[in-house]
Amino acid sequence: MASRSIPLAALPFLCLCFAVPSIPTRRVLDYALKLKDLFRQDEKQWADVPHFAALCCGFPDGLIPCVKQVKDGSLTAAESVQQLLQWLKDYPESNFIWMWNPSDHQTKEHHPEAMLVRLAIEAHESSSWRGLQQGSLLLYSHKCPCQSCAQKIEKLQDVLAPALGPLTLCVGLPVRSHIFESLCGTSDRLVYQQLRKAGVRVLQLPLRHSWSPKRRAQFYRRQAAKRRRLKGGAFDVSDGAD
Repeated sequence: MASRSIPLAALPFLCLCFAVPSIPTRRVLDYALKLKDLFRQDEKQWADVPHFAALCCGFPDGLIPCVKQVKDGSLTAAESVQQLLQWLKDYPESNFIWMWNPSDHQTKEHHPEAMLVRLAIEAHESSSWRGLQQGSLLLYSHKCPCQSCAQKIEKLQDVLAPALGPLTLCVGLPVRSHIFESLCGTSDRLVYQQLRKAGVRVLQLPLRHSWSPKRRAQFYRRQAAKRRRLKGGAFDVSDGAD
């Protein structure tokens, strides 16, 4: 039988299919935007959304149960866990779990990403979350996770990906500029590199979906000013992205 060669033009497409999930980036971002809108507490177009994280399986299919809005509870970490357990009890078929940033989030273990990862792994091992089934996994973090949470997300990838497929992380807003990596030892960019190295697909929503044109312009002006100050030796590691 004669061998058939693969056209060179097809190689980039084939490499992409084997390297990352096949769900197009546009569909992932559209899904993340709809998810973010569930947590919007103010109907104003450019109102800030409080920090939260949500883990969805089987995306980009619809969310189960179909909810119109998730209210901000302003709870402690312990209360947030109880709220999530009650959510799974009330909606055992749910294909997503979520958590607001708790009031005692100063402890890294209380970050919503860290707690969601821990509870998802426990639910997977105990089979207590019936909605956690075969399908693509999406973790939405409204702000870029810290390095500690990134390490936990890596563990989620290691534990769940073999059974449920690779993990996609979608981030809503930046937190730590790469401008100060040499001073702080961390940045959003380094967190993304860390996760991608572990096999996690990482995407970030364009700022135009969260901030007004005026706020975006102010952000970029501040970034440019920080670069100039850093170059001149006047260090200020506060990013002003929040």
